[in-house]
Amino acid sequence: MFECCSTFVDGPKDCLGNTSCASCLFEVTYYEPAITASPAGPVLEGNDVTLTCSLDSGSPSGWIKWQYSFDQRSSTALSEPIHIVANHTWPLLRLSPDQAGWYRCVRAIQQIGNNWIYDRFSSWIAVPVYFGPVIVNEDRTWVGANNGSTATLQCVFRGNPRPTVTWYDLGGNALTDVAVPRRMSWGQNSTINDVLGSHITSHLTIYRVDASNDYGMYRCRAANVNGSFSDLEIELRETGKPEPPKDFQVFHGSWISGVGFRITWEPGYDGGEDLQAYYTNYREMSDEFDALRWRQHDPESRSAEYGNLTPDTRYQLAVYATNIHGSSLYATLNAWTESDTPRALGITVLYSPAQETIVVTGIPQDDDNGTCLRLEGYDYREHIDVSLAPDLDCIQSDGEFRYSTEFVREVQSRYCRDGLCGSRSEARNIDKYPITSPRPSTTGPPDSGTDGKIVAIAVGVCGAIAFLIALLVICYFCKCRKSKSQHMSGKQYESTPTKPETSV
Repeated sequence: MFECCSTFVDGPKDCLGNTSCASCLFEVTYYEPAITASPAGPVLEGNDVTLTCSLDSGSPSGWIKWQYSFDQRSSTALSEPIHIVANHTWPLLRLSPDQAGWYRCVRAIQQIGNNWIYDRFSSWIAVPVYFGPVIVNEDRTWVGANNGSTATLQCVFRGNPRPTVTWYDLGGNALTDVAVPRRMSWGQNSTINDVLGSHITSHLTIYRVDASNDYGMYRCRAANVNGSFSDLEIELRETGKPEPPKDFQVFHGSWISGVGFRITWEPGYDGGEDLQAYYTNYREMSDEFDALRWRQHDPESRSAEYGNLTPDTRYQLAVYATNIHGSSLYATLNAWTESDTPRALGITVLYSPAQETIVVTGIPQDDDNGTCLRLEGYDYREHIDVSLAPDLDCIQSDGEFRYSTEFVREVQSRYCRDGLCGSRSEARNIDKYPITSPRPSTTGPPDSGTDGKIVAIAVGVCGAIAFLIALLVICYFCKCRKSKSQHMSGKQYESTPTKPETSV
């Protein structure tokens, strides 16, 4: 709905100063892209599906983009915008369970540069994939329980359609609703999803464990209508040492002092006893673990941080757990620290927006293909750092490079190893701050201050020393003359005899 108003000199006016207004309605029909799947419906794992996106007959050509979603809310791009005429097919070959989900195509309108606007969306189409049961917790091979305690054995499966789970006792007999001993019970929790597959957690509980009769190997089996099944064997035995922590990961971030790591983990199996503590440590790959550096964490801890490490250095990190029986094995992983800033590494980056050029010097020359310099620009529209060009994302040698100044205000650089980049250094804009060669100064600074006093003292000291040297020379000369005079006079007295008196 639109409203058009005019203003006249005469006549009553509304509160906005208008004298006459009229409304009009524009009706526009929009056609969404259409999507189909062939074959339709569930597909067995390993088979193919072809998706087809069709534009409306009124606009038979245009740009589209394919998207995938596992929840119909967030989406992942499967392609860049593709120009099509009438329709476009997207094959899904040898489907795996991870490809199950929802797909759609969207119409794209190209804007300035590589920016796109997506204004038409097809509906989501489901692609269910049928697959046999998969064991999720296959690392759970034993459970610890002491005599007289309660033990819970657990199997976790996923499959599509939903699997059914059966437990078998030590003798291989199926435990059903009518065949479960009095000291045992079983049950399960299910998350049902007909597209992505169902998630089943089944557990067998044994009360008042009798070590002589209950210790041994139990088995759970999951099967579905596909005709396939999976088995997991779990041993019940006495409690023992814990297993290593799992899901061990390392992160880099600005919250860490200097360069360093933040490590996280999840508990491994506790061995049937309460955990007492976790211990973490780190070492450079060329060193051993320092026994005094092990750091203790409480049993609820899931992370630790190490900072002020050496830049661009490979470390090994470790974590283990303890209970009353002892320590688990180490969980370890290797990681590099971030590189130092390019400026600290002696790399110089100069840029000229007027010439649209960047000059780089000082890149370390070695045989390491994993290291390079990344050039970035600050996009003042989006207020984010952006790539200047694909060929400027990883520079391994000095040179002069071209770049586009569109929407870019400043240039900066980072030194990277295998995609891990260190802190940035700002490049120098030589249009604003040109480089000039220093010239020798013919006059002293206008305010000599302390420097003038120092010069005066130095001159005075030198003059005094020269005066003393001259005085010593004069004294020495005078002494020599006097000594010579006395020596000559003594010789004359001794060689001249006294004359006799001749007068009366």
